[in-house]
Amino acid sequence: MSDAEFVRMENITKTFPGVVANDDVSMSIRKGEIHGLLGENGAGKSTLMKILYGLYSADEGDIWVDNDRLEMDSPQDAIDAGIGMVHQHFKLIPRLSVSKNIILGKREPAATFKGNNGPESGVLESLTSNDIVQSLASRFTLGLDAPEKEIQQLSDEYGFDIDVTAPVWELGVGERQRVEILKALYRNVNLLILDEPTAVLTPTQAERLFETLEKLTDEGLTVIIITHKLDEIKQVTDRVTVLRDGKDIGTVATRTQTSDDLARMMVGRDVLFEIDKDDVSMGETVLDVSALRAEDDRGIEAVSGVEMNIRSGEIVGLAGVSGNGQKELAESLVGVRNTTGGSIRVGGTDVTNEPPGAFIDSGVSFVPEDRHKDGCAGTLSIMHNAVMKRYDDSEFCDRFRLNYEAMEKYADTLVEEFDVRGINDVREINAGELSGGNLQKLILAREMLREPDLLVANQPTRGVDVGAIEFIRERLIEQRQSGTGVLLLSEDLDELFDLSDRILVIYQGEVVHETTPEEADRQRISLEMNGGKEEVKQSTKIAADGGRSNS
Repeated sequence: MSDAEFVRMENITKTFPGVVANDDVSMSIRKGEIHGLLGENGAGKSTLMKILYGLYSADEGDIWVDNDRLEMDSPQDAIDAGIGMVHQHFKLIPRLSVSKNIILGKREPAATFKGNNGPESGVLESLTSNDIVQSLASRFTLGLDAPEKEIQQLSDEYGFDIDVTAPVWELGVGERQRVEILKALYRNVNLLILDEPTAVLTPTQAERLFETLEKLTDEGLTVIIITHKLDEIKQVTDRVTVLRDGKDIGTVATRTQTSDDLARMMVGRDVLFEIDKDDVSMGETVLDVSALRAEDDRGIEAVSGVEMNIRSGEIVGLAGVSGNGQKELAESLVGVRNTTGGSIRVGGTDVTNEPPGAFIDSGVSFVPEDRHKDGCAGTLSIMHNAVMKRYDDSEFCDRFRLNYEAMEKYADTLVEEFDVRGINDVREINAGELSGGNLQKLILAREMLREPDLLVANQPTRGVDVGAIEFIRERLIEQRQSGTGVLLLSEDLDELFDLSDRILVIYQGEVVHETTPEEADRQRISLEMNGGKEEVKQSTKIAADGGRSNS
């Protein structure tokens, strides 16, 4: 890392109706460093980076890159300045291949259009992304053999393990995240902004990403990484800037701060990293799964004979490397994915392959892995999302008309009890406008306040800040204490150990190991998660105190 300044943002202010997202924020980024950006959900981190990337225009303030003052009026201005951004929510076209998604929008003079009658005139650099998509839709294909090979080599070089000829819709969430990173790397950026890059990665994949980032910074790349995970900040960054309520609290050298220090800067108070869990008397079986089988979206078996049960007042944690059937299992257990074999009984009633409504009526709640795609209707209001599973309740409907006053009051209750921020009118603000963490809390509020008999929670704390993680974990414990049976799917082993009464390990669609947090051997769990094989240990350059070497 050099002491030379590469990017400087001075006195940035950005307001939206009723909200000051950035309030006179300043930060400086050095060449070749990995710079962390910390803050609670809604603290203004993504807004600040979207200003740097040209997606938003600042109301006040200046941006300097290599001592040149720049006007960032569009992402193209940022790209021209050597700045790339990987967004938390994917910007990919599912029906196109990985390579075509990466090529889209990049000037690529080597690529030409080829139709049934041979090459057509025109090169990619003269076309817009819309032109390209329309041409593809008209049965033209891009002559991208050379770029495709280059992208595959880039993927292999950094260990992303992606077939670049595969259509994006076939990829898992973690693979799509890696495609976004590849897209930025392919453009040879000088500054790479990563918004929650590990939110959908397994620990091994995250470690590999960090090694990749260190290699890239050794070669001169500069990185800004937004993350809510303090251990990642400690592990991989050189310095960190903290935002709170839109204001910049300060920039510090990472190695000089403890996790407690950083958490206190973020939320303005001490944060509990361990949750006390009282003993609870478990009741009757609320979920009984026998020989369950289900296929993924490609028609390939993803759940292979799962046997499991959950009792009232019990949290069962499911550990596994991403892509081993967790998503398909969770969706099968709530009725949004048909099964190909076996049975599901909720409260003693067979609901196998019944529609989702039957599961809801049986007292099942669901927190899906993808909160935007599956957890909400982004273009509908907070109010409509809050009562989404209760429209026909007499409280909200008299058979012919919805009671909007009752719906609004209920939505306000959810927002207040779960501390969902950035909302001044539940009727006017759409769910898709919320930050990731606040949307997650809204979904949890909707699902938990139904007082379910069974709660299936898939990655409930993924991509949220430490304050929200503390809050969500406490509410999961409260659900357990109220008698709800909980299936907790998480790739955070610490979370599973802290919250679970039992831990199951899934590998290639099968439950291969069962234990309790008290009796568990972490090494054994890690082995079972990888099919009984030793996980390949990646070499690291992390200093013994948890910070990056500044040599």
